[in-house]
Amino acid sequence: MIEFTHETTRYKVKPENAQKIRAALVKPKKYTCEAHKAVKRGFPVFVAGMSTADYVRQFNGQFEGVQIKIAHDCPNFYKPAPMLDATQPEVWEEVDADYIAPVKAKKLTAKQAMAQALKALENGDVDTAQCILVEGLK
Repeated sequence: MIEFTHETTRYKVKPENAQKIRAALVKPKKYTCEAHKAVKRGFPVFVAGMSTADYVRQFNGQFEGVQIKIAHDCPNFYKPAPMLDATQPEVWEEVDADYIAPVKAKKLTAKQAMAQALKALENGDVDTAQCILVEGLK
């Protein structure tokens, strides 16, 4: 008897059958049909004034013998797309004049907190002085 291992399996066979079994265990080559090979698709540029039908026609013109059928119920399929007017920007951005960016408060040392709290007390603002001390001494 001959013993051999193929991948993770151990086989014990007669000497006259060993070569046949080894040949049967070899994986066959993978067959890929020409029709199943990946087709690299490029997409045409959609420009202002072009209808969806024109775009689909350009897209289908890239491939020989392959036609993509698109079912459409849209009444604007053959009309130019109105939203692609190159003279108008796609997004209107308005600057809010009243917007103030939040500023992260700096951490105060104990000395700085005491000094600011004393200034607030001199001005008669007890609540602010208390808040400054609580935040500064954390």
